[in-house]
Amino acid sequence: MNGGWLGYEQRVGKELSSMPGKEEEGTEQRQRWGIKPASIELIHYVQLVLLGDSGVGKSCIVLRFVCGQFDPTSKVTVGASFLSQTLALEDSTTVKYEIWDTAGQERYIQGDLIKPLF
Repeated sequence: MNGGWLGYEQRVGKELSSMPGKEEEGTEQRQRWGIKPASIELIHYVQLVLLGDSGVGKSCIVLRFVCGQFDPTSKVTVGASFLSQTLALEDSTTVKYEIWDTAGQERYIQGDLIKPLF
């Protein structure tokens, strides 16, 4: 993963051996594993840190996005929590969200908890 807010990772399908006598074996292995020659899968990484006042719904938004649920009785976040969600878009692009849900209390925002996230 890159250190920026939006990073890219390319995974390139590996060509199997094309040595004489190995063509059939390589083709069979590629088909079994679904590897296409020179296929590229692009993954976008998005890192989010949610900041805001206590009780405004940061945790509810994250829970809804990651799990598709809403909990009206959710408890106050203490410190921070980390969740991730991976989405496959229609154009075969994959986006992985890495989300830090922080506590809204001022003592956490001004303290040493948030600094390592940036």
